[in-house]
Amino acid sequence: MRQYELQSISVWRIAVVVVMAAALAGGLVLGAASQAVAQDGPTFTTQARFLHADTDGGEYEVHINGDEVLDEFSYGDESDWIDLDPGTVRLTITADRIGFNYVVFDAVYPVAAGNSFNVIISDALVIGSAIDGSDIREGDGRVKVVHASADTPAVDIVVSGSDDALATELGYGRSSEYVDVPAGSYDLDLLVSDSGEVALSVPGLTIDPGMVYDLVIMGTAGNDDHPLTVAPLATSAGGDDMATPAS
Repeated sequence: MRQYELQSISVWRIAVVVVMAAALAGGLVLGAASQAVAQDGPTFTTQARFLHADTDGGEYEVHINGDEVLDEFSYGDESDWIDLDPGTVRLTITADRIGFNYVVFDAVYPVAAGNSFNVIISDALVIGSAIDGSDIREGDGRVKVVHASADTPAVDIVVSGSDDALATELGYGRSSEYVDVPAGSYDLDLLVSDSGEVALSVPGLTIDPGMVYDLVIMGTAGNDDHPLTVAPLATSAGGDDMATPAS
């Protein structure tokens, strides 16, 4: 696992309605059972990657269909890819405590075959979405922004010194649409939508050609332990990172 150097609300407050919202956005979807659904025809690899962005949560254990897949998962940690059986998947998150681990999130999702998902554990919400790994024009990268900072109001994300925006009025728990941009180095500003105040400047963000980036806003402004930051989750479009049809 990689550690980013990177309060607030508790994951105890995660609600089923938020999972439904993720479903409407094309991400993980709420279901009603925990057993994978058999499918006829070709099989597809399906996978998920987790990011711990909960400033209040401490260490977590993550279970999929009752099997522990992550242990001592700490703030800023990004998991490796975890294979899923397409169909219905039960996701359970427990607080990792000495002598007593208690459940903070438990939900069931039908997961479409052949998709790669990012799952972000934030202060009040678990935010899941499918990665768009479709073909990218040569020389371009693909970017979207995910707002996972509970204490940060709605923001605009703009290229410094320009009117070019990756997202506008993006509130906590929401994601922008993917946009393809020329590869290169970008200086970004996070502006509070209501006031135009600069909440964070991100210098020198590298966008490589053929890569897909979920830029996750996480942390809290003025918090020395968990400062406001942007954590990029990078995936190679059409490459080994993406879920593909299995032979």
